[in-house]
Amino acid sequence: EARRLGLALEMPDGRGGVVTLDTIRHGHPIYIADFNLDAADTSETDRIWVGGSTGYDLDGSSVVIGVWESGLPRTSHQEYDGGAWIGESGGVTSHACHTAGTMIGVGVVAQARGMADAANTLSFTSVDDEMEMLAESGPGGIRLSNHSYGAIAGWWWSGAAWYWRGDKTVSATEDYLFGFYDETAQAWDQIAHDHTRYLICKAAGNDRNDVGPVAGGSYYDWNGSEWVWTNVGAPSADGNAGFDSI
Repeated sequence: EARRLGLALEMPDGRGGVVTLDTIRHGHPIYIADFNLDAADTSETDRIWVGGSTGYDLDGSSVVIGVWESGLPRTSHQEYDGGAWIGESGGVTSHACHTAGTMIGVGVVAQARGMADAANTLSFTSVDDEMEMLAESGPGGIRLSNHSYGAIAGWWWSGAAWYWRGDKTVSATEDYLFGFYDETAQAWDQIAHDHTRYLICKAAGNDRNDVGPVAGGSYYDWNGSEWVWTNVGAPSADGNAGFDSI
């Protein structure tokens, strides 16, 4: 179907990463992108580290964290100290490196120390993530995984132009995917329900500041069969308030 419509399976985004075609729903392409690009040091995890103020002295020893991303980390990075393991073949991406470092960076550069510097990560690409999550979370498998990606909703900047990712046959003013409980959400809930020892950590998104083109500006819109360049009826970004604007 993607070939018939001339849709790219992958393409670069405006933040140095890539977006990947996930599915075509009701004739509308759904792409996924990396999230967590604006992570900040706000968790105070250092309080539970060895020598921290809580006395818990945790460092992630013997823990393997499953990581699904658009790509894979560079295993030779100095901050991983051999702790970034690979579960399948795929290309290296900066976002996968960033995410793995956030988890297990050993602190060769002090500011790059991760949350659990003695843990290991086992990395996969986001393609076929649900099947792989089921396989890896079985008896004796991983108990924790991180997924810093999700479906693109609303406005998306490619680095050269704005795209409206909403489906105007559903709503001409707002992307219904904000806060929408779709088939993917249901499938992940089922995995969590069936594997009670397995914790899935999922990014909410970075959509709040994606405001779209200026009033009257042009953008690409999907007309059911192709992307068309238009300046008609630019929808609202809906990024300032409400439960569906996370």
